[in-house]
Amino acid sequence: MTNEPPPELPLTPEPPLTPEPPPPVLQPPPAVPFRPVPPVRDLGRWLRRRIGVREEILDWVPEERARYSRLGAIVLNTGCLAALSMLLFLTKALGAPWILLVPVAAFWGWVIFSFDAWLVSSTHGALHASKLGIYLPRALLAILVGCVIAEPLLLRIFESEIHREVRDARAAELLTYESRLQACNPKDGSKVDAKKCREYRLTIVNSPEGDREKLQKTVGNRDALQARVKDLSAQLVKKEDIARRECNGGRGSGLSGRFGVGPSCRQNRREADRFRTDSRIDEQQRQLSALNQEVDRLSQASGQAIDEYGAEITRQIRARVAAKPAITGRIGVLEEIDGLDRLSGKNLVVGAAQWLVRLLLVALELLPILTKLMGGTTTYDRLVSSRLAVDRELHDAELDLLKAREARKKHVGLKKVQQRTRNELQDLDRVDEATATAEDEELNRRIDELAKRRRREATEPDGATEPARTAESGRPAPDGPAGSTVSPGPGVILGDRVNGFVPVRPAGSGDRPDQ
Repeated sequence: MTNEPPPELPLTPEPPLTPEPPPPVLQPPPAVPFRPVPPVRDLGRWLRRRIGVREEILDWVPEERARYSRLGAIVLNTGCLAALSMLLFLTKALGAPWILLVPVAAFWGWVIFSFDAWLVSSTHGALHASKLGIYLPRALLAILVGCVIAEPLLLRIFESEIHREVRDARAAELLTYESRLQACNPKDGSKVDAKKCREYRLTIVNSPEGDREKLQKTVGNRDALQARVKDLSAQLVKKEDIARRECNGGRGSGLSGRFGVGPSCRQNRREADRFRTDSRIDEQQRQLSALNQEVDRLSQASGQAIDEYGAEITRQIRARVAAKPAITGRIGVLEEIDGLDRLSGKNLVVGAAQWLVRLLLVALELLPILTKLMGGTTTYDRLVSSRLAVDRELHDAELDLLKAREARKKHVGLKKVQQRTRNELQDLDRVDEATATAEDEELNRRIDELAKRRRREATEPDGATEPARTAESGRPAPDGPAGSTVSPGPGVILGDRVNGFVPVRPAGSGDRPDQ
């Protein structure tokens, strides 16, 4: 085979290259993000801040800005209403110019505004499960404050009717009071019931009671004497009539019927004269005449005393009545409240109207809480609730971290204390061991010295060893025969023990004792 080149294939023309499309151009992000929206600074922001709204959370739901702005305006209105109520109350109670009372009223309005703002701000983030427990006590507090605020405004609304009722009540009270004073203080000084008139008795110095009692006593004596004189006069007239008839020759029972002054005539005359003398009728008639004159004098004096007493009573009653508040005088707050209560009891329409106005004013105070409650759970509430949940979780995590850190510190500290304790115990053991070693060495040294001395004593004569022993002991040798033994001093071997209960090493057994 021949190597022939392969036949060339015809070349097909390549299609023209189309340019690739340019990559998409990325649009820059918008200058203003969709959420959260930029904050705004206006009056609504100020109102919202007063009721505790957090703007950084509300920026995620800007649709609810208007809702909370109007809620803040409602709270501000309740504060202004409270300030007006306090201004009216102070004007009525103190009677001072209203311009001087504006600072006090403004402070009261600020207190109520702050209170209502707290009521609203404390409900942010409350969901359905906790609404009843949150709103109910706040509503009760708002009702209480509303009743306090409503009363001065209510008195102002019904002021003309209340003042007319108070003036009528004052007039009736003054008339009743004056009547009781007159009944309990009669002008003739007669006695009255002390229990019923205890609060209405007047103190009069010159009472006609004594003159009247004296007159009554004198009249009683006169009447008794007059009756007695009348009886005696009748008896005397009867006796004188019998004597006259006897002397005139009259006929009748006990009469002689003889004319002239005879024995019977003289006897009857003597009896009549004796009766006049014995009964002292002439003297008693003079006494009766004197008593009549005394009665006339006492009657005149008693009448004059009663007139003076009555004039003094009238003067004191007028003074007592004048001391009472005048019918057209200044009307106080308590009188207005009492007058409104009487008006409500007298007229059903007035009673219904004043209760409707009172409920309306209380509802205005309740309006912030009612508005928040009727608005339902807002998105802002849910966001606040979520933020609170996250805050609680972060706080719990922070507490766990703090607990772990503190536990680590305490554990390390405990380990350090334990290690320090072990080191100190080891140091104490080493000190004890060193002390024991030193004591053993000292004891062995003394034993060695004693053994050496014993050996010297055994190898030297008795006379030669005595001075050496005396020199070693530091004491003079005791008197006695030569070759006598010396009493052992402290630290010297006694029997089979030393001071430390170490056995004696036999002489010649070596340089060191067995351990």
